[in-house]
Amino acid sequence: MAAGLLRQLISDEFEDFYNQLIPDHQILFKKELLVTIQTETQAGLRWKLFEVVSELARQLLDEEGNNLWPEFLRFLFESASNGTPEIKVDALETFGCMPGIFGNQQSQYLNGIKRVLQKCLADCTNYPVRYQAVKSLIAFIILNKDEENVKCFFLSLTDRMIPIVSESIQKQDDDTLLKCVVDLSENAPAFLRRQIQPLMQI
Repeated sequence: MAAGLLRQLISDEFEDFYNQLIPDHQILFKKELLVTIQTETQAGLRWKLFEVVSELARQLLDEEGNNLWPEFLRFLFESASNGTPEIKVDALETFGCMPGIFGNQQSQYLNGIKRVLQKCLADCTNYPVRYQAVKSLIAFIILNKDEENVKCFFLSLTDRMIPIVSESIQKQDDDTLLKCVVDLSENAPAFLRRQIQPLMQI
């Protein structure tokens, strides 16, 4: 409950809450949030903490698109790449929910984004990680549907993406990934062009 209230406070009263802290306390506050996520073992509470830091990161993206919390971006990369399977899933879901968090510095992070997604899509030991990586990739491509260079850069990841979509259908858990692919086909059809035949076989 406390995490939910904190998120609400950051969302509704950011100016009165965060900006009233002295710079040293702002730094400490952000640092403690990230440390708490890493040490929290209860899945539900850990995700609520991810929601808190996501909201704070949103607020720290200024009007010019500058991300004022680069430590959060590094934390997100590290969590998705080298965290426990559970933290990887939470980090990927966070990225999928806010793919624009890199702001106007996105081009500087493209290599890192691709590297992390590629690693997670190839994680044969953990289906939830692969599943969430597909959702995050699709969310990122849809956000950048008009950026041809970005779509081209990530195009090779579709080779790993489609088998995971097929796997999700075979598991009969839900049709979320299939709906994501449909959404992708409507927003960035060219991104799926080389996968038409595999898609027809699903």
